[in-house]
Amino acid sequence: MQPSIEELRGKAMERARKREYATAADIHRQISKLLEDKGDPRGAAKASEEAAEIYAFGRRSAESARESTRAAKLYEEAGEHELAAVNWGSAAHGHMRVGNMRQSAYAYEEAGKAYARQGDGLMKSDPKGACDAFDMAARAHTEEGFALGDMGDPTRASWAYAKVGDAGMKAAKASLGQKDWSAAATFFGRAGEAYYHSDTPKKALAAYAKARSLHNSMARRLQNEGLRHHALEQLKESADLMHGTAEVYSMVEPARARAYYKKAADAFVENGRAWMKASMPKEAAMSHGSAAFINREMREYDRSGRLFNKAARLFSRARNHGHAGEAHLEAMRSYAAMHRYDLAHKSGKRAAAEYWRARDIPKWGLSHILARVAKARKRY
Repeated sequence: MQPSIEELRGKAMERARKREYATAADIHRQISKLLEDKGDPRGAAKASEEAAEIYAFGRRSAESARESTRAAKLYEEAGEHELAAVNWGSAAHGHMRVGNMRQSAYAYEEAGKAYARQGDGLMKSDPKGACDAFDMAARAHTEEGFALGDMGDPTRASWAYAKVGDAGMKAAKASLGQKDWSAAATFFGRAGEAYYHSDTPKKALAAYAKARSLHNSMARRLQNEGLRHHALEQLKESADLMHGTAEVYSMVEPARARAYYKKAADAFVENGRAWMKASMPKEAAMSHGSAAFINREMREYDRSGRLFNKAARLFSRARNHGHAGEAHLEAMRSYAAMHRYDLAHKSGKRAAAEYWRARDIPKWGLSHILARVAKARKRY
């Protein structure tokens, strides 16, 4: 006579207490098959999930991944998309632990699809839950892209990042439905970045434009409400998205890219000045530093060096001498790129002085060496 499911569960618990994990997991697999035969896919999935957990505890990763996959499929059959997605994620981890990157990528893809199905189902009844589900879908497809990249399959990795973008756009739309403008802007920005990495520039530009528009409108509203600092944070995000837009144009229309790089750099400088007026030197320094990096990308080395030095002075005013030293070193690199070793030497000496104030002796020594190298080079 076949033992009942309760008796089998008791045996599994007994085996687990004795640390006979493989045997305990095998019993849970048996329970899963019995429940599936009885037409209970949810119960069968739960039993397979328990088997997978025990296999993982016993360091049997391949078997754990197999049972997680079975649990995911059974949960899908039962209409439990979130639980299916969780088990697909567990399967992906199991495959990764044994070095099976192809199966890991497949499992992450299925996890993303399951989360997306959950999001679609919640869109009308629970927009917040839908937003969270689409966010998880984007994360799963990101992991899929990483796995495919590690396998040396850039084409399929690009497709995975396109799915990240699609999930991000859906999350943004769900946030708009809730009138959560900040979350919507964040998701549009993430979608734009994902589309950029998936070589779908038109979608990237559209997503970045929507994100910028939301950040700018939030900045205006916050400014009108007297929340100046929060408004400046929104404008900084907008400038960062303009830089992302420039990077997309550099991929498809290099002739137009420079204008967008300049707009991004100017926006950061304007943002930095506004932070200075608000007596926030550290934030001003960070914005000027961002502008300096963009100018260096445009090969505007002189302007880049001046902006880095300005950022350094602001960091020093904020008593953040370590960051001030770093900014002076970046200025030195910009001046060296245009062979102005006299200016590079001055920036190197300033970096050393800031590192001395920060009590960072190794970097103080390095800055002195770099300054001496620049001084030696300016003679020739």
